[in-house]
Amino acid sequence: MASQLDVDSGIETMEVDDVETLEVHKLRKHKVSKISAGLGKDHALLILARVFHIDLTGNSDKDAAFLPELSAALAENSGDLVIKDLINQTVMEILIALEDACIAALLKPESRCSPPAAEACIVKTFCDEVMPAASGTEEATSSESRETRQISYLAACYDRVALEEKTLAKVSVPLLSEMLREIRVQCVRHTALVLQGCFSEKTPSAFSSNSPLLPFLLNMQLPRGFLQDLIYATYQNKDLFRTVFLPVLLGIQGKMRQYSLDGDQFLQHLSLLAELCDLQCSLSKERPISNLIVSEKTLFVPDLISTGHGRELQKLSFLGPFLDLSVYAEDTTKVVEKFFSSKTLTQEDTQLASQSLRHRLWFARVEQFKIVHAMLVNSDTREAMLDYLALALKVNHKKSALQVDENTVSGDGFLQNILCVLQMLCVKVKLDKVDPYFPNHPKADIDMKQETRLKCSSQEVVDWIKKLESTEGFQWQGLKFPTRCYFLTLHCHHLSLLPLCRRYRRQLRAIRELNQMAGEIENEEHLWRNLPQIAARNRELLERWKSHSRVSRCQAVWYVFL
Repeated sequence: MASQLDVDSGIETMEVDDVETLEVHKLRKHKVSKISAGLGKDHALLILARVFHIDLTGNSDKDAAFLPELSAALAENSGDLVIKDLINQTVMEILIALEDACIAALLKPESRCSPPAAEACIVKTFCDEVMPAASGTEEATSSESRETRQISYLAACYDRVALEEKTLAKVSVPLLSEMLREIRVQCVRHTALVLQGCFSEKTPSAFSSNSPLLPFLLNMQLPRGFLQDLIYATYQNKDLFRTVFLPVLLGIQGKMRQYSLDGDQFLQHLSLLAELCDLQCSLSKERPISNLIVSEKTLFVPDLISTGHGRELQKLSFLGPFLDLSVYAEDTTKVVEKFFSSKTLTQEDTQLASQSLRHRLWFARVEQFKIVHAMLVNSDTREAMLDYLALALKVNHKKSALQVDENTVSGDGFLQNILCVLQMLCVKVKLDKVDPYFPNHPKADIDMKQETRLKCSSQEVVDWIKKLESTEGFQWQGLKFPTRCYFLTLHCHHLSLLPLCRRYRRQLRAIRELNQMAGEIENEEHLWRNLPQIAARNRELLERWKSHSRVSRCQAVWYVFL
């Protein structure tokens, strides 16, 4: 009986709870509808003032900027508001007023904008675990330019819109939602106007490497979604898109020319380019930045005008500085001077320095792979990227020779980075999809007619190809990516890895010869010890040969490669 009463009581309680829940839901819905009905012109102006950090009355907030023209226009127009015109007038008046230092101080954002997820360079994970963090502020100057203040303000307003959207998430007000969307659009469009130089005396050139947008990208100071919206707003107009983003690319490239593996500055720029190249339009899946790089033919692959095509491609092509990170003393002496300059270099010091450089090289090559991969998966830039890789091997065909003029070919670091990128691309290549006849294909990327063959002359090869083409049912296959990538990687081994091994053996031989000569002079010391002039010269030679600091430091760098 008691259990029956308990069951009945439980059922009755559930029914009461359902009734109470329905009543509470009705009350909440009625409350929300009343709030929504009460939101009108005054509430819209209040949100506008909070987003743009302005004062519409002239005496309500001392920390906000007062816009007299906007206030006068609102006083004259007491009826309905046109949202687009209101926001446009607000932004234009503020951007013009930012030239005043007092106004700029009032409108300066109090806190840093939230870092973007996919738009800016993401290097914190690696840097915090492996290397010390880069400063990230070297591009910022002590006195902010007018364009910098304007972009900073527009980005802060764009970020404050997200806070207002969270506040109004449970309140459905079409007017306010439309106004917040329009504020985002206007902030992005006016940023494009700032980057075009519409608010400055001088019109910036598209080939300028000093873009006010670049420090924001490097320091991750743009709010989430801002860069993507800026790309979408400008990409349809090719000239506008080129004017806005080409200076950014040239600025990244210019800085990369100055950096090497001896510092951490290259991390941000390399990662930033990888992120930019990977940004894509949500609908068409195009990658606008990758398309822009390839469309600038004089920038992507300039015309080769000298006899040193390999060195010229490395130094003048757009991707050259990003693929030119090297540890070898023949390419740059900065790494050797920083990590292996100590006269008392122990084996532990060498191992520690080699490990640090390996981490930096691995990070750099992963980012290089991301750049190349982003341009290969993009249909508009795939052929251009493959042609660039093939050209890098063609112009360095003399690299594998026994006697090489180093001034006419690319450096060892450049070709080794390309080799590592190609090897990463070949990870998913299946051998059953590789055409074995590709080296003799009429449209092959690499000309192997002059290569040495075993048990076959050049004429026999020509006869064999003719016989193959006359075979019934035979047809040359199309140039597919797995085949081209596989044979490019194979050929790059001959141009990069094998010459490196030969150079390493030559350096070992040079060190052995120096040690041998030093030993011979020491053994004959009793013959020249009492001859002052000869003794002084021999002691100087012994000191130089025993230290052989330059050769030993160059050899220490090879431990990074090995």
